[in-house]
Amino acid sequence: MLFLLGNNALDLIDEVYKYQTLDRSFVSTLHYYIYKDYNPEFGGRYKDSINYIQESMPDGSFNTIFVSAAPEQVVILLDNLIYQFNQLAMDEECNKLLLISAFMFDFMCIHPYNHGNGRVSRLLLHFLLKKYGYDVDDYFAISYLMKQHLGEYIDAFKLSSAGWHDNEADYEPFVSFILKRILEAYRKLDYILEVNKLDCTSEEKVLKVVVDSATPISKTVVLRVLYPISKVTVEKALAKLVDEGRIQLITKGRYSKYFRV
Repeated sequence: MLFLLGNNALDLIDEVYKYQTLDRSFVSTLHYYIYKDYNPEFGGRYKDSINYIQESMPDGSFNTIFVSAAPEQVVILLDNLIYQFNQLAMDEECNKLLLISAFMFDFMCIHPYNHGNGRVSRLLLHFLLKKYGYDVDDYFAISYLMKQHLGEYIDAFKLSSAGWHDNEADYEPFVSFILKRILEAYRKLDYILEVNKLDCTSEEKVLKVVVDSATPISKTVVLRVLYPISKVTVEKALAKLVDEGRIQLITKGRYSKYFRV
């Protein structure tokens, strides 16, 4: 899983999601698991000061886009958010994807910890999707897609969070962004399954993945798509295809990328 989710926390979710209820204790446990190997005293503790959600600017400075909830509000806001989520989730007619996306937005506005809120929110997304039968995140990381669309994520959060403190937030931009990433993950999963089922050589599969990409593609992404094929085989195929002029090497070195001719 990408975008710094934390393997320990992911392993925990995979072990308990079927029976674990969403409660404040579990949320803090996820935060603890992120830090338990190198700063266990920090993990699971609520913030002690107001934190600011910022975006980096081209000149290297930071622009504050949202002031989160005050520390003394964290417990009551989290309890209320979790209670409302669980109540709505019991309604069979409630759209769980909409509910999960809205929950993620409110969690980010509360920002209950000094650091690690983004990672916890993505862990909660992973947990809740699995809990309610959407396991696409096991096969194609939605957190990776969020990173790829980071600018859109920030813009959506800015639009939705305006007025949150006055109960006048517009959930649509943020919820729409999350739903688009979930849909994108399912589409990419469909493509991965389709390519790996092809009755052709590994080299032809590598060629198809590169040619099908709308932008230059890295070896890492090719390996992620062609997961049954070994790294050595993919590397040999890429080198041969470049030598034959069937694809082109855009950049060299650690961040090499390949593209159609």
